[in-house]
Amino acid sequence: MKNEYKIGEVAECFGISRDTLRHYDKLGILSPPQNNENGYRIYSRADFLCMAYIRDLREAGVSLKDIAMLMKDGSVEKAEAIMQVRQAQIDKQISKLEYMWGVIEDYKLSYRNIIAALDEPQIIQSPQFVFLEITDDVKALMEASQAFKRLDRLAVPRLTFIHGMQYLSDPNYESLFLREEKRDKMLKWALSLVDDKNYTKREIFSEIPFKVIESSLSLHAFIETEANNDYSGVLKLIEYIDESGHEISGDLIFRAVAFRNLSKQDTDYYEVWIPLKNK
Repeated sequence: MKNEYKIGEVAECFGISRDTLRHYDKLGILSPPQNNENGYRIYSRADFLCMAYIRDLREAGVSLKDIAMLMKDGSVEKAEAIMQVRQAQIDKQISKLEYMWGVIEDYKLSYRNIIAALDEPQIIQSPQFVFLEITDDVKALMEASQAFKRLDRLAVPRLTFIHGMQYLSDPNYESLFLREEKRDKMLKWALSLVDDKNYTKREIFSEIPFKVIESSLSLHAFIETEANNDYSGVLKLIEYIDESGHEISGDLIFRAVAFRNLSKQDTDYYEVWIPLKNK
């Protein structure tokens, strides 16, 4: 190992610019002596090793202000306290990134299912869902979202419409369902979450007015709709159930998957679960 290094050598070795090293000098983080003849900064072996320490701290996200304090007059006690604060900040970042990863994974799988199974219904056993009924306003939506966060900080609940099965017996059902003001009366707003982590067993579950949709034999499908215009996908599913000889045994569940705000017509995609009686 050399005993002296020019600023360019140090910059190249650590993958930073000369200006960055000059900035460190100005802040008092690393201030090598200057050559009396040409005024160039000359870094010693000790400076080089110190720069490796500074690089580690910077890569860990420690601020230049904290590094300057450590380099000038920071005791190991102060250094340990700074590491604790930075570690707590990273813990929060990790938590946020885990949630972001979960959101992306959840939607990615939903999009993949739409691609593979749009308008191709199948009869399978549904998962159990937990849900919160809400009103159609922003405040209610946000409060319900926070309630799910208390249940599971990584939860990604979906906007859900619960369609009362009692309306299906109306002889004018199809025409009524296609009218917005009538359809709105048939639907309850909710946020729902697949209960794949035994949420109902958690102590906090009873503290919040969650409701449960139990697992059952169901028709499962992904459909495309045009807002306030084309809901034929829903009617086709009901026809499919009739033609297959099954009977609907409970409320219909529509979980929002994706939305497209097009210039002429909004297009929405829903995951549909319709509980059926066992034959």
